[in-house]
Amino acid sequence: MNIDYNLIGERIKEARKNKGYTQEKLAEEIDVAVAYVSRLEKGFPINLKRIAQISQVLDVSIEYLLSGTVPKSDNYLNKDFEEILERCSPEKLKLIYNIAKTIVKQPEEEIMEEDILDEETNDKSQEKQIKKYNDINGFRFVEKLKKKN
Repeated sequence: MNIDYNLIGERIKEARKNKGYTQEKLAEEIDVAVAYVSRLEKGFPINLKRIAQISQVLDVSIEYLLSGTVPKSDNYLNKDFEEILERCSPEKLKLIYNIAKTIVKQPEEEIMEEDILDEETNDKSQEKQIKKYNDINGFRFVEKLKKKN
C-alpha cells in the first residue's frame, strides 16, 4: 500500500478549515512553521507523531487523516469495499454479491445461544465453540447458495 501524502494533505486542509483554523493557527498549535503546514497540505511527507498532533488539535481521527475513513460512522468501510470490488473479475463480483445477499437475508435468530462465546471459558473451549459456530453457519450458508444456483 502506497501512502498518498497529497490526500493526507487535502484532509488536513479540510479538517483545518472545518475547525476554523488558519495555517498560522494550526502551526502555532503544533509548534511548527507556517511554511511546514503549507507543505503538508500540498503533499509533503508527514510522520505519525505529527499526524497524531494534528488529529488531536483538529478533533479528527488519525484514521480519517490517513485513509479518509471514520470508523465510528456507519459507512466507514464503503471506500474499502469499493477498492476491493474494483479489482474483482465479473465472476468474483457475482459471487460476492450472492454471498452478501445471503448474509443480509439471514435472520438473526439463526445464531444459537450455545454458539456464542462465554468470556469465562478457556481458549480451547472458545476455539471449539468458534469452530462449531463456523461449521453450523458455514453449512447453512453453503446450502443456501446451492439452492439459489
